[in-house]
Amino acid sequence: MTFTHRWHRYDKLQTGTLRVEFHPPDRLPNDVAAFWRDTCRANDPASSFLCGPDWYSMMARGRGPDSQVAVLRRADGTIRTVAPLLPDTRQVFLALAGRRLMQATVPVVAVCGGDVVDKDAGLDELDLLFSHILGHYPQVKGVWCDHVTTGSRTDRLTELARSRRGYCFQTLYTVAQCRLVLPNSIDDLRRLRSRKTISKIEGRERALRRSHRDECRIVEVRHPEDWSPHAARIETLMNNTWQAKELGMRFEVGELAELAARGWLRSFLLMAGDEAAAFALCYQSGDVFVYARIGYDSKFAKFSPGTILLYRLLEQLYMSDTPKYVDLGDGDFGYKKELANDILEANACLILRGTAQHAFLLRLYGMARVLNRTGRALLEQANRLGQKFRRLHSGSTAPS
Repeated sequence: MTFTHRWHRYDKLQTGTLRVEFHPPDRLPNDVAAFWRDTCRANDPASSFLCGPDWYSMMARGRGPDSQVAVLRRADGTIRTVAPLLPDTRQVFLALAGRRLMQATVPVVAVCGGDVVDKDAGLDELDLLFSHILGHYPQVKGVWCDHVTTGSRTDRLTELARSRRGYCFQTLYTVAQCRLVLPNSIDDLRRLRSRKTISKIEGRERALRRSHRDECRIVEVRHPEDWSPHAARIETLMNNTWQAKELGMRFEVGELAELAARGWLRSFLLMAGDEAAAFALCYQSGDVFVYARIGYDSKFAKFSPGTILLYRLLEQLYMSDTPKYVDLGDGDFGYKKELANDILEANACLILRGTAQHAFLLRLYGMARVLNRTGRALLEQANRLGQKFRRLHSGSTAPS
């Protein structure tokens, strides 16, 4: 079936007792927005901001009419599933033992927020939804969901591809999302880390202060007058991060204006004298605070400015507009895992059209993923055995 796009109205596709609608983001029905917002909050309050309709409206702005919200309803109007869609391209790598064997740029439609929004949609409902999405976007090869929680939500997509014709499915990678349910007080927050760690951070902060005549402070950035004096410096710090260098996530200070205009911007600068040593890009909506990215000047690296800024900004959150949840973002970096009191594992999943070529390529990818995982496990085991051997050997040769 061929689907045509019409910006001035939505397409309605009727199938038995279910129907799929496509809505422009600026003409979203009120009941869809309410279902979307309430379901995100009920499913996972800590990520409800970045998965909700308000964030999607900003992400879709300026992308043209292809950004659409797919809605699955029952015949009586009951909403079952919402999928906020952004046509995009994604890089897929096939690597083995650290060597990149193949790279492909895949045109996809990405689900903003990383997963469809629903409570208990069944396989028939998901089948109808995804088939209509792929029909609505004939130019893409598949649907990209980069934040499907491990367990039942990933399992149902696997089962969908196995039990229904027309799909190929592959889990590309798994990430840990670290979150912090903010403790009741700063003292409780400090107890999340050992005294030794806190002492080390405070020692480095004192050293940073001494090196700049005790002129070291935190600046909260919410309005243009807060960032304007430091605009060029902020861009330099953020474009020297690994995300900018390796992932191409270039940063322009104009991005802050959009966040500020919506009342979401709540970023922080660590100032050493008159110079910005580190900048944390953060935003907050209601009781959800998002720690998005950190950039710092490498010449201050010995002072760990990023760590100092993270701890000081968390303390600053208690001064006003205190959130309940802090989203520390993806990645199981040590400092995040030590702070987090809630860690969620999620998969990046690719659902491709069911062609023989796609099935073959995803099978290769899956085999390489298993081999890499097995190789890492064997290497870790060999390292552990080596450490035990070295300890035993050093003990046997120690002087009596």
